[in-house]
Amino acid sequence: TLEWDESDRHWYIRDGQYDTETHSWQRSKNGTHVNSREVDSSHGVRLEIDDIIYVGEMRIGVAGYDETVYMYYDGEKPRPPYWT
Repeated sequence: TLEWDESDRHWYIRDGQYDTETHSWQRSKNGTHVNSREVDSSHGVRLEIDDIIYVGEMRIGVAGYDETVYMYYDGEKPRPPYWT
């Protein structure tokens, strides 16, 4: 899950998603890593330019950001995100 923190104006990534039925955070089955460091579901990791995110077998690189993050996918051209 990608989350925008308005107070420090940075994106954070956490492993899994929040389950509204159980009111708890559910970790993913594949795991999430940033620069080979495992991401947990409680604190998450602040994303920086040139970070590499691994979700299962997918590799996503942070190419740059201001108020919008631009990601590249396995060498593809940067493009705007599709999450809100």
